[in-house]
Amino acid sequence: VEGGKDHDHVHEWTIVGVLKRSGTAIDDVVFIGLDSFYSIPEHAGGLDPETGEPTLSAVLVFPRGGIAKPALLALFTKRRDCQVAEVSTEVYNLMRIVGNVDGIFSVVAAMVVGIGVLSLLVALSNTMNERRREIAILRALGARRVTVLLTIVGEATALTSAGSIAGVLLGHGLLAAAAAPVEALSGLRLDGTRILPEEFAVMGLVTLAGGLAGLVPAWTAYRTDVARNLAP
Repeated sequence: VEGGKDHDHVHEWTIVGVLKRSGTAIDDVVFIGLDSFYSIPEHAGGLDPETGEPTLSAVLVFPRGGIAKPALLALFTKRRDCQVAEVSTEVYNLMRIVGNVDGIFSVVAAMVVGIGVLSLLVALSNTMNERRREIAILRALGARRVTVLLTIVGEATALTSAGSIAGVLLGHGLLAAAAAPVEALSGLRLDGTRILPEEFAVMGLVTLAGGLAGLVPAWTAYRTDVARNLAP
């Protein structure tokens, strides 16, 4: 505490209970009673000189519903000996400052997915020139144009689906690998095994985007002339 300096006392406390781990920084906190805190000579300055009672630096209040909360806020706001902070308001203000980070990461992720889909489109389009004879042979053997088109679209869909699954697995693997160092530094426990429902939605959207990107080379395959491309 207090910048990481040693804070030793000759006094001893008896541990009466250990709270269940929460996976947050609160797991590194030791809770002691106010009476035992102010009984330490070094902390005696926290007593009110007039009454001898301990003074407090902060109080967390849970008001009842209805008009109790605004009435309590109005009451304490008028006082000059204290400062009121509404938890929901302060958290909202904090998220206004740091919440944009999530938006930036989302934009970067969307750009990465977009570049990946475009790369897939270009790669499949380039291979169509080399696969014209292969497609012509399939057509000569009885494959319909629609079958060829669906084959190319299915190939693009399978590639993007495999890529999205591999990306999710890689991300969770890195998260699991970083869990121990992060918990040691901050007390925050990361769970690499937890998969959010939103991840399935993202994988579905990426797969759909890949399938749509495959329509361009699939249309090229659809229009392949059989007689012209059968010759080596």
